[in-house]
Amino acid sequence: MKSGNKKQLTGFSVQKDGETEKWHVFLRTNRRSGYQYVVAETNHWDKEKKQARVTGRQMVGRIQPTNEITVSPRFRKRFPQFTQPELFFWEGQLLSRSEYLSANPNAQQEWDELEAQQQKDAEEAAAKAQLLASGEELEPDPLEEMRQARRYLRIGKPWAAWMTLLNCGMLDALVGIFGADDGLLLAQLAVYVFDQGPAMDRFEDWAAATGLPRLQPVSGQRISELLSRIDQSKIDAFFKTRYDAARERFFARQRAQTSSGEDAGEPQQPFLVAFDSTGISTYSTTIDQAEYGHAKQNPELKQVNLMLLCDEETGEAIFAYSYWGSINDSKAFVPILKHMISAGFDLSFVTFVTDRGFRNPFATQFLLDHHIGFVQGIPIVEDSVKKLFRQHRDLLTQNGYMNGDTGFVEMALSPSEAEAWTENLPGVKPIQRKVFIYLYYNPLTNSFAARRLAKDVEDALKVLNSGRKLDPRLAQRTANCIGEKESDKGHKVYYRKAQVMTRKTEFEGCLAIRTDRYLSAAQVFTIYSDRNNIERTFRELKVEEDARRLMATQTAFEGKLFVYELAQSIYRQVAMQARKKQAVLPGNSLNKLLAAIEPVVAVRVGNSREWRVDLLTRRQTQVYEQIGVTPPAGKHYFWC
Repeated sequence: MKSGNKKQLTGFSVQKDGETEKWHVFLRTNRRSGYQYVVAETNHWDKEKKQARVTGRQMVGRIQPTNEITVSPRFRKRFPQFTQPELFFWEGQLLSRSEYLSANPNAQQEWDELEAQQQKDAEEAAAKAQLLASGEELEPDPLEEMRQARRYLRIGKPWAAWMTLLNCGMLDALVGIFGADDGLLLAQLAVYVFDQGPAMDRFEDWAAATGLPRLQPVSGQRISELLSRIDQSKIDAFFKTRYDAARERFFARQRAQTSSGEDAGEPQQPFLVAFDSTGISTYSTTIDQAEYGHAKQNPELKQVNLMLLCDEETGEAIFAYSYWGSINDSKAFVPILKHMISAGFDLSFVTFVTDRGFRNPFATQFLLDHHIGFVQGIPIVEDSVKKLFRQHRDLLTQNGYMNGDTGFVEMALSPSEAEAWTENLPGVKPIQRKVFIYLYYNPLTNSFAARRLAKDVEDALKVLNSGRKLDPRLAQRTANCIGEKESDKGHKVYYRKAQVMTRKTEFEGCLAIRTDRYLSAAQVFTIYSDRNNIERTFRELKVEEDARRLMATQTAFEGKLFVYELAQSIYRQVAMQARKKQAVLPGNSLNKLLAAIEPVVAVRVGNSREWRVDLLTRRQTQVYEQIGVTPPAGKHYFWC
């Protein structure tokens, strides 16, 4: 019998020759049959080799779906203290029936479910036997044949994604908006994209080899029909439920933290949400919104822009909107806000966190007019911002103001230096508002940029002064930094332009943030950097899962984007949990962390419909805990 992983726990003790002998009890899986057996084992410590040595092993018996053990006669003979007619295995212990019911409060419910499943199987078998007796031919059931042929099901990453969907409430929201069947299939498609990538043509094969509740192989036609029924109104309805749930959860927690003597009428802190966008390239010629735009990858292809609004605390996507690929972020920002308001999203006591690409004076004015909070990254191209950095250069270059955690010198400008804006509310006189500016400077980033430019200029001078042609990429990096003159002998001589190089790297490592609330510089930086973590997760999913191109037609592209958004939401939530638990990411990659749970499988017990999760290693259990998911364990009745 080939054994699987074993996990030793406290078992029982026996007296032998006046000494207490400790026996550990664990499960061992027969890889060929799928049956699990309870094994007892004792060992001692070899002082010379400094290793544990097994000194005794005894098969207790085969474990049944009810966790009852079919006890081996040899075990009863060797350990006569186990006289109970019924012996159960639970968490490394051998228990009587009463002890088991006390240790496992769900035992009776599990027995009832097992009895119902066995009755259902018996009815199906009787119906098949009756058909055969009547001479009718049974139609082949490919799903049943597939189930009978498989001994193992993959449950590692799919289990993590499924439990994330279940725990955050996304599964219930999908079923509520799209119906039981379509909602369940959409959730399973999102888990598939999280696990395998966006190419849905492999879903049928994946479903046949994966263990999830009610997961069945579905044809590509069924998937296409489902995706074609999804439109923006249903997407808005789904995300509104998620937005409302996240917002209410945030304010409920804030109310619980508010002491009885404080005013709980208005929230003390706003609900922070992060805007992020990306362009997804496509080969399709039928998608109306596919247009040529500013694409960092595959500029030769058309693209569809996708905007996501994410809860900064959990990383969950709480709004999504696709728009034309030729429109940049700053122009799309206000129309998307108007769409959210028309769709019924409550934007009161909410603060939007955006990067520099969303900077637009009209957008800032819109946010002020609608009393919506904001934290905006400011591009350093603004002359007023450059002036502020030059004005406060002396303070920003003093290491005494540096934040040791971030490496940035932080500075909150005084309210007297705040920008003057006007808030225009309907039926009310214009209100003067102050918008506050925060400056940050990282001397290490500036030094690296200056050193890199100096090295490029030196390399370029060597090439040019030797009479060779400059590489186009090197020429682009050193543009305007190299001068040309004639020597006394009439030859061309190239030299560096020191002042140009200084101006080119003057604002490297500089960051400016604009916000409507006066906070400390450290608070504002934390809010803004949390948004950057979400953006980085977005980029990881696109690159590592090869989700950079959209393979869809006009009829199904909204549905396919929606599934992609669901997978993105799962990925972000898992990443945020790993970050909160301070998990060490190998190679700074979440996928490499999740690779540890890839080998987790469920083993079919005999020819039944019961599947038991193979024992997990310590590392696999640790990874599940780091991403906030309860590790899989015990028996399951997967529909496969």
